[in-house]
Amino acid sequence: MESLDWKEYTTTFSANTLFGSWELAQHPNQDVYLILSSVVNLLTKDRLKQVDLKDIAYKGFNLARARTHNRCICCKGLRYKKADTSYPGILLDQPSYGRPYTMIDGKHRMMKLHQEKTIYSYFYVLTYNDIREHLRRY
Repeated sequence: MESLDWKEYTTTFSANTLFGSWELAQHPNQDVYLILSSVVNLLTKDRLKQVDLKDIAYKGFNLARARTHNRCICCKGLRYKKADTSYPGILLDQPSYGRPYTMIDGKHRMMKLHQEKTIYSYFYVLTYNDIREHLRRY
């Protein structure tokens, strides 16, 4: 299995994204982003938790299938097709859209897990305090 190149990836918390409103409660009306390479050192075994997929809000979970998976509006399905579900996603232990967890990284893997009819999977779970100092404003 190849390792992920975390330098390439960021997550945006914003009220206006292709996927709807994903701002953090601690940053109302502020667009912030997280460079994932800045938190990779936090992705340790003790933070891995088995989570029911229905408890996770991820960008695209509330969109019609015609706008996700093979037709994903952010990548035209390219990242979905390449998604490797053996890598755990990263969650924020903070509610969003009525679900207990907000996904920080792994929406294409989530789409694939749903396609495979997976119910539970392992994820790294971080808190807001874990990521707070790594957030940047646009």
